[in-house]
Amino acid sequence: MRPDSAAPGPLPLAIGVLSLLVPVMAALDIVTPLVFAGLATVYVFLWSRRPRFYWPVALALLGFAAFWVFVANLLYTRDEGGTRVWLLYREFPAANVERALILGIRSWSLSVISLASWMIIPPDELVDALMQQAGMPLRWGYALWTALNALPHFAEIERHTRTVQRYRSGRNRRAFWPAALAVMAAMVRYADRAALVMAERGLERARLPRSWYIPKPWRGTDTLAVLMFLILSGVTWWLLVHFGVFRFGLYL
Repeated sequence: MRPDSAAPGPLPLAIGVLSLLVPVMAALDIVTPLVFAGLATVYVFLWSRRPRFYWPVALALLGFAAFWVFVANLLYTRDEGGTRVWLLYREFPAANVERALILGIRSWSLSVISLASWMIIPPDELVDALMQQAGMPLRWGYALWTALNALPHFAEIERHTRTVQRYRSGRNRRAFWPAALAVMAAMVRYADRAALVMAERGLERARLPRSWYIPKPWRGTDTLAVLMFLILSGVTWWLLVHFGVFRFGLYL
């Protein structure tokens, strides 16, 4: 894993991921999603902050999910007529097969690029960078921090509630309503405490510029990283258009 000083900051990496998402969202062909998913894979192997062996497992699981997207679109789309082909022990119109394949690959690529952001960008560091570098209001930033820190706490409460209900009832089943009520009560208490803490820290009367425990100023390397990401995505997109591979369409 590269040291933090050698890697782009979380905000440039987020811009890089968005620059991969936009062409895929505007494409209705097979090649474009695969190319940009490949770029996302390169970013993961260069700057992943999580164990890299997660990535091939995630690609396989997302591929399995995309296969069922393909099957659902193939089976439940209006018959377009025309040339027919045999697939999955049935005869389908070739236009329907192409449509289902495009949507399946597109959904897989969008999922892969979105997952790449989780692999390379720690959410708490992104929120910190948005406040320090992008000027996000402090109240919004601390609210996001609070939500991110609360999720594991609520999951633990839900597990404890299910365990207690299982011992009380003697049945091995999910205690949905008791767990839901316990989590809701915990959310109210947590939100109340978080509001008091934010008020005590003076967020209502914060003045800028504000001091930070770990300052994260925008660096020259961050600017270069943003330019690199935008140029790479732009040139790749232009090449796909130039060679007639890219086909525009927001939905098929």
